[in-house]
Amino acid sequence: MGNCIQHCIDYGVFEPLVSVVQETAQFFASCSARVQKVAEEAFPFAAQLASLFVSNHVLLGLCKITGYEVLRHGTSWSSYLSILQHGVDLSRGGETTEMAACQIGPNVQEYATNARRKFYVTRDTEDTGMFSPSDDLHKTFGVFSSVVSDISSCVIPSYHAFLAYIKEYKKLNGLGPKDAVPLWVKKASQVCAIFTPKIRFIYSLEEIHGRAGYPAVFENDREYEGAAYRTSESLPNHRIGLLGLAMHAKREHILTHIANNPGRVALGVAQVALGVLLTAVGLGIVY
Repeated sequence: MGNCIQHCIDYGVFEPLVSVVQETAQFFASCSARVQKVAEEAFPFAAQLASLFVSNHVLLGLCKITGYEVLRHGTSWSSYLSILQHGVDLSRGGETTEMAACQIGPNVQEYATNARRKFYVTRDTEDTGMFSPSDDLHKTFGVFSSVVSDISSCVIPSYHAFLAYIKEYKKLNGLGPKDAVPLWVKKASQVCAIFTPKIRFIYSLEEIHGRAGYPAVFENDREYEGAAYRTSESLPNHRIGLLGLAMHAKREHILTHIANNPGRVALGVAQVALGVLLTAVGLGIVY
């Protein structure tokens, strides 16, 4: 029996069968790689959608506790879902500014040129505020500086989302950048901007500015006068929200922050408790 099998091997009887097995194995390996790739892309997207039902206060509180910055970006629903699924597409940088020219003013072309292949996010703890004539928000507003900073970080993304909806309307109706839009479109865009979730990227100050061995990811966005950063990097979707914090938070960074900022940590604990309560009663998607 052994000699028979050996003769079959010598004369290549099994070669077609081996070839079929190898091709089948390669096929399944290819399918496995594709399934894995789809899963890797789909999991962050599914996780981000699920987190819509969790109160924003949970994320904001956790970032206060761990010492990470929450960098907001406002856009339309279609772009929001696209960024959640694929990350930032820099090829569209400046598109919103240029298409919404009728809402911005005479310097729109300069703004659009500066924003080309760039992506903006509002600052968090380093926000000096567009409402402050000083580089130090605390000097201008004192104990109310944090309130003004929070207002700034909400107003700017909402305004950008408003412009994004104006752009969407113009593209759908074949209008040019300088073409005016009806009043009802402006009002509808304002409402949509308010109720469209803001994308929240999670980075540490060291990553933002390039300290402690990290390459700088962001730079100051001059158009927003100290209230925003901009970047030429394609920010990935696994940097967004609770998933972004869970995947990229570093133990050493957290422990150092907790030791040096007990007041901010205590505020974060209270905010997480509020967020958990709002989520438990079904208000997480609103607040």
